[in-house]
Amino acid sequence: MLKSLVRGGAAMILSRWPAWEPRAVRTAFGAFRGVEEKSLAALVHHSSTRRRSAKRNALSLNPAVLAILDHLVPSFRRTPEIHVVSRGSSRDAVGQFLRRPDVRRRFHAIGISTASVAIHANDMETDGAGCYTGGIRGNILLKFNRMDVMPEGAVFIGDDEDEIIFRRRGGKSGIRFVNWRRWKGEQQKY
Repeated sequence: MLKSLVRGGAAMILSRWPAWEPRAVRTAFGAFRGVEEKSLAALVHHSSTRRRSAKRNALSLNPAVLAILDHLVPSFRRTPEIHVVSRGSSRDAVGQFLRRPDVRRRFHAIGISTASVAIHANDMETDGAGCYTGGIRGNILLKFNRMDVMPEGAVFIGDDEDEIIFRRRGGKSGIRFVNWRRWKGEQQKY
């Protein structure tokens, strides 16, 4: 546990600078060395029932992002491609999250099939015996290179830090940015 806390803190500090971010991501994912795949699945599916009336999952959907999607999806002639681009979550964790029944229901309610969502995230290596090695397969996805995997004409939904990076890089041609922390609802122009 202490090792995970130290790695997490180091990753947060290192991720502030583009040159150090690959090291930050490797450090953060290194905290999963020796963790069983089924433990990650248990975390994704874990729910707390402190109050009898409300069941809360350990991981939940961002209601602001859902509100933005609910507003944007009807403006397209056909259901748009949805891409989840995450450098902080593993591809496996995002996939398991999207397959969770409550998440599927919420996406279905706004007209999106979670089975069609493309996932761009770091892929954790496994040792073949059901444990993560702490390594990452393939190229490392970073906050500074995420736009490279976004399709032309995408709407990038992110936070303040994402917006700073998006603007600093001059944006990517055809990608529009929506800051979910500042979303004002239907009157919002994007």
